[in-house]
Amino acid sequence: MCMKMTDDDTLLVRRAAAGDDRAYGELVERYSRQLFALVWRISGRREETEEIVQDALLKAWRALPGFDCRSSFSTWLWRIAVNTAITAVRSHKSQREHSVDERLWSTFSDSEVDDFFDSEADEARVAALSAAIGRLECDERLLVHLFYFERHSMAECAGIMDVSEGNAKVKLHRIRKKLYALIKLYDDER
Repeated sequence: MCMKMTDDDTLLVRRAAAGDDRAYGELVERYSRQLFALVWRISGRREETEEIVQDALLKAWRALPGFDCRSSFSTWLWRIAVNTAITAVRSHKSQREHSVDERLWSTFSDSEVDDFFDSEADEARVAALSAAIGRLECDERLLVHLFYFERHSMAECAGIMDVSEGNAKVKLHRIRKKLYALIKLYDDER
């Protein structure tokens, strides 16, 4: 029995795994909007996002008989979509991604970064943060989106990204420093 899924999802997954494409269609209908939004955060391009979502849904359909219910269906589907999207985006290396020398962002203290992000946001700060997020690598943007915008727990983020929870925490900590460095660079460029 799939303990981490709703009874409705469990029934649909079982029917779909047995070859019922109407049941799979119901699962697609249930999760496609969220899936599109998730992939959009990684890709940022409508056509590419649509292709990636279709590819991920096809991969999930083919892999469904092997779904073992260790996670919810949505987490499993998100993981397939994330892996598909990151592979696709990396193969087309976005021009908006700029590496930030780790030596730069490692010079900032944790308290300096925390003070910046914990202080009252104004329009300029929001604009700078938005620009900085856009310059992150695709997997970094995804983690920020999942944790801060969709409000997934760290455990859920780790499950979706197929990393350990500790690894996800470390990545998020580094991303915050990197964002701070990018914002500082953005301020210097203006």
